[in-house]
Amino acid sequence: MIAKLVAMYKKGAMTGHELVVRSLNLVAPKCPDAVLAALPPELNGELLKFVDTYEPGLMRSNYPTPLPTTGQIEAVKRWLAPTAAK
Repeated sequence: MIAKLVAMYKKGAMTGHELVVRSLNLVAPKCPDAVLAALPPELNGELLKFVDTYEPGLMRSNYPTPLPTTGQIEAVKRWLAPTAAK
C-alpha cells in the first residue's frame, strides 16, 4: 500500500502532506520503519511538522483515511528522534 501511495505522490496525484497523513495511518507502532522508510526523504520535514502539531481529538481530515492514532504518532516521533538530533 505504501508503495502505491508514494507512486501517486511522485506522479503528482497527491501532495506531500496528503502522503504523510495517509502513510501515518499505516504505521504499526511496534514497527514504524516498514512504512516510514518508504517515504521520500524530502518529506521528513513535513512528517516532523505534522507530528509536532498533532492534537488528538481536535484535528479533522479531508483525506479518505482516518487520522493516525496517538500510538502511531508516538512511534513516528521515536523513529524521527535520531534524524531530528542531526
